[in-house]
Amino acid sequence: MEDVLSLLKKEYQNLTYSQKKIGKYIIDNFEEIPFMSSSQIGDKLNLSDVSIIRFSRAIGFKGYTDLKEKIKMDITSKYRADKRIAKSLKRIKKKNEQIKEITNEDILNLQEFYKTIELEDIKKATELVHQAKTIYLVGARSSSIVVDLLSYHMRRMSFDIRPVTEGGLFNPEKLISIGKGDLLIASCFPRYTKDTKNAIVLAKSNEADVICISDSKFSEISVNCEVVFPLKVETITFFNSYVVPISFCNMFLMNILEYDRDKVYKKFIEHNDKLLSNFDIIIE
Repeated sequence: MEDVLSLLKKEYQNLTYSQKKIGKYIIDNFEEIPFMSSSQIGDKLNLSDVSIIRFSRAIGFKGYTDLKEKIKMDITSKYRADKRIAKSLKRIKKKNEQIKEITNEDILNLQEFYKTIELEDIKKATELVHQAKTIYLVGARSSSIVVDLLSYHMRRMSFDIRPVTEGGLFNPEKLISIGKGDLLIASCFPRYTKDTKNAIVLAKSNEADVICISDSKFSEISVNCEVVFPLKVETITFFNSYVVPISFCNMFLMNILEYDRDKVYKKFIEHNDKLLSNFDIIIE
């Protein structure tokens, strides 16, 4: 999906006078919008919060919350690592303050995640997992953390798992057999990789279902997927924090287990017994 500024430029002539006023305010205060409610913007412009919601719909969003989320994603994508480092150093001067700030931001991100997670999406994703013949998981760079965790436990539940965390030619070779009845779980956080995008395009063209674990429902990575889980990973540091994605994985894995508990648990026990009997891997 196009970035919000491009959408505004394209739709500007079709907007009403009040909507143009809102659009100009958003352009002029773009980096502040993610921290403002619709009523706050309305107060600034002497308009109702309903006007802000209607404006959001006029440029292609379900409402102001979705518009705000897309703006967050646009802002995040434009900051390279060097800019994020400079920004974090400017905000925090003392080492102890930095540790507290990072921890506090993780806590706030988790609280937001628990408030906004859509249980219907968890249910739909769980059903797709159980219906799939083969489950492919793709994630490059730091996004591979999610793939590794899900792959490990889903394999223990005896699902047919094909993880792909390498880039380049390894990716299409391992995904070439994906097709109808299969499922791709793609993990991709800024900055997005072409390999993950290409994997999603391939899966969709071969009629496979796709679950996307990313930072936004409106990125070019996630926009055409069956289920998207937008999870916040940006922090005050120059690197992403995976506290929320790991918490999501725990929730998702428990739902996969509970969906058909007796069957999955039986396979899990059988798998674990075979592992322990054939390999001396546990320290008593």
